[in-house]
Amino acid sequence: MSTAFTTSLSGMLSSQFMLDITANNLANTETPGFKAGRADFATQLSALVDASQAPNGTVGGRNPEQVGQGVVASSVQRVFTQGGLNPTGRDLDLAIEGNGFFRLKIPDGTNREVYTRVGNFGFDGQQTLVDLTTGSQVLDTQGRTITPMTTAPPSATTGLTLTGNLAPKDAQPMHGTPLGSLLPIKDAAGNAPASTTLLSATSMVQNAPTGPVTLNLVGTMGDGTDIPATAVTIDPTETVGSFVLKLNAALVRPSANGSEAYAEVAYDHGSFTLTAKDGGGQLSLFMGEQAPPAATDAARNTWQYGTAADTFDWKRVRFMPSAVNTNLKVYTADGTQHTVAGKLINTGSSATQDRTWDLILEKPTTGSLAAGGDVLRGLTLDKAGRNVSGFAASTLNTTWSIGGASSVALDTAGLTGYQGDAYVDGEDSTGYPPGFLSSTTIDSEGRLTGFYSNNKTLVMENNGTPIQIGIVTFVNPAGLNSLSNNQYQVSDNSGTAAQVAPGENGTNKLTSGALEGSNVELSSEFSKLIVSQRGFQSNSKAFQIADQMLEAANGLIR
Repeated sequence: MSTAFTTSLSGMLSSQFMLDITANNLANTETPGFKAGRADFATQLSALVDASQAPNGTVGGRNPEQVGQGVVASSVQRVFTQGGLNPTGRDLDLAIEGNGFFRLKIPDGTNREVYTRVGNFGFDGQQTLVDLTTGSQVLDTQGRTITPMTTAPPSATTGLTLTGNLAPKDAQPMHGTPLGSLLPIKDAAGNAPASTTLLSATSMVQNAPTGPVTLNLVGTMGDGTDIPATAVTIDPTETVGSFVLKLNAALVRPSANGSEAYAEVAYDHGSFTLTAKDGGGQLSLFMGEQAPPAATDAARNTWQYGTAADTFDWKRVRFMPSAVNTNLKVYTADGTQHTVAGKLINTGSSATQDRTWDLILEKPTTGSLAAGGDVLRGLTLDKAGRNVSGFAASTLNTTWSIGGASSVALDTAGLTGYQGDAYVDGEDSTGYPPGFLSSTTIDSEGRLTGFYSNNKTLVMENNGTPIQIGIVTFVNPAGLNSLSNNQYQVSDNSGTAAQVAPGENGTNKLTSGALEGSNVELSSEFSKLIVSQRGFQSNSKAFQIADQMLEAANGLIR
């Protein structure tokens, strides 16, 4: 009779044990990364009433007579099936698709590692990637804590692609009225000099003047006839205003009254203007310190560029009816952006109607252009507007007061010569300033990518190696010891942690913006509730019947 008590009691205790496991599973239905527990049961030792007997020639065999002693909860197994992925919208939330675990270092000074399936990560106040629930630091594949690249380093410009359109001009593109000086002159501070400023103190200076300079003037008057051979003497102490007066004094021709001006030069805020008095459209003016060239525009164009021995840079104040502006922006290695202004001028057309263009660059206030590198010549566009050849020298070499030397190759293949608007831009795909971290994402292989304020997207590195989230696997993950806050630690039966790279061999890929959900199956757990309840009721009934039978037996002696 006592066996019935202990047996039914073990059944009730086992049903209660199963209910405890089921209740815990149900309580963690919404817990990210939770792995459901499963109660396993085993029979207890059976009491032997009569031993078995082997058969012989006259008597058959007999089975043993045993009475079971009840049931015992043999183990609790964790079921490590994959939980569903629940989107969160946070880039730093991670879910593992596989059997791996994230590596975490407990922030208690012991450097002890724990493991989790829940990638609820973010950066703390020291810019370290941590588990937001516990503050445990996330480790990479090398066992190091993870700190993002908060600044993207700058990159020096090494190449500019010139794009745009250089619309065709008339047959005589350097003639017309009024004509304007190509580039403004500036003083040492980069401002337009006043009329009283010494000419030698402006950006026109090429070599420090040591004595009077002879300036030769060639070109055509408004009616197309050649300007008489004319020379102007300029002293080192000449002011901008007196230079204009001397030019106007030279721009005269014989007339019935002795002489008359055929053109007039005016100066305003660093720029010169040349206007034909008779309104003729053939006015041109070239200036230079060397002997005058032959009377062709091509020769005069080359002549006006001068030589290294010239005192002044006449090409910068050359008179043109129009020009195409461009601003070339480049970065030096320290991330400083510099601008080199320039003008593209149509220098003529060939017999086959090819059109040629020159690019003349303005002297930057905060830097210097390489000697001879301020003029790029010979860009040729054919009559169909196609690019035939680029500049003969296509490298922009500069030295900046901040940022140092810079060498930038210019690609002109994108320039066209169609009718329409004229413009030229420089597209820089190599240089950029430093950028500050705006946001971070993690790809399926655990690599951190930063988005920076300079519009750059960079894979973050640690000593030249891409930063990658650490993942470990275990031979027996069910053998891990469970801790609070969805964490596990190694046990004697789990095996050691084996480092693997996320996505290696197609396993343990990471999903950003999601967390793994609990793998609890509600329908299964509800069934277990019913089973545990019915089991408890049945065993309690057996206990009650045994009690009634014992009570009846005790009543026999009354």
